[in-house]
Amino acid sequence: MKALGIQVRGSSIEGAIVDTERGVILTKPYQIAVEAILQAKDITRAARQIARHFEWYGLVGCGFPAVITHGFARTATHIDKAFINTNINELLTKTLGVTTYCINDADAIGIVEIAAGEGRGLEGTIVLVTLDTGLGTALFVNGKLVPNTELGHILLENGLEAETMMRQLLLSDCSPRSAKWAEMWNLYLARIEQLFWPDLFILSGSAGHRLPEFIDLLAFKTPVVAAAMHDQACLVGAAIYAGMEAEHLKRLSQKAAI
Repeated sequence: MKALGIQVRGSSIEGAIVDTERGVILTKPYQIAVEAILQAKDITRAARQIARHFEWYGLVGCGFPAVITHGFARTATHIDKAFINTNINELLTKTLGVTTYCINDADAIGIVEIAAGEGRGLEGTIVLVTLDTGLGTALFVNGKLVPNTELGHILLENGLEAETMMRQLLLSDCSPRSAKWAEMWNLYLARIEQLFWPDLFILSGSAGHRLPEFIDLLAFKTPVVAAAMHDQACLVGAAIYAGMEAEHLKRLSQKAAI
């Protein structure tokens, strides 16, 4: 199956056609720069441009920077607060004229890692952590997503919210080889380890890119690997998610017809 994957970021919205079964991009990604803070008109305009660019009239999946439950956005950390309680699925489906499924951006990144990356075929508990505009997480148990975990907002022993601390670290001049990087990542990942006892951590985004520079400074039991896919992981995972949702709906319709 093919689907158009779209990822919404703080500074751009990007799309590409994806093979949802293999988890690979089939076209050169098309990116549109946007102004912060993102509003509905920015996202709908960009989505139209992306669909028009690919002359796409099929299934669409969108990785969105918010908690998404039953198609509704429930948070708006890095986007316009007006998105809260907006049915994002419905908004984009009406905008594009085709069925669109939206998913939390970190969950989308996690889906592609489980489907075609470092978590493929693995059992147990896997926690993906991605660091870019914010600190996102995705939790999987035996390959099944536990959606919208938002573990970037937990408070650590030093009293700071994890996302606030990590963003300060990312924006600082500290080298990943510095004691500060090691201290912060040990503090955060050790806390997640204490709460969930995962079998594997997968780091994505800036953390994944820089992991080789500080991995030997980490001091907890859980193995850590860098994500297999980085820049377009969110749009690929969103496309895979859309394919999964479409298949699920198809099976439900077939059962109802029997």
